[in-house]
Amino acid sequence: MEVIKALLNIVLVVFIVSTMLAAGLGTTIAALRGTFRNVGVVILVLGVNLVLVPLIGWGTAAVLSLATPAALIVTRQKIVRLRDASPFPG
Repeated sequence: MEVIKALLNIVLVVFIVSTMLAAGLGTTIAALRGTFRNVGVVILVLGVNLVLVPLIGWGTAAVLSLATPAALIVTRQKIVRLRDASPFPG
């Protein structure tokens, strides 16, 4: 069982790193410059992702009375869902 847990942890890290690299390497410098020129949207997206999304996850976990590990998973899933809906290219 410990071997399976260790293997799953390694696979998870590889998946996360490869997904981030694919998104980063698929974005051009021109697209990044264009996105960061719209300061209002950048501030809005940062505010939502850094403040509102964790609060939504925490609130959901509190309402459902989840244990700490489950609460962390709920918060993480909400962050990923809203991040995918962000206006940034990629």
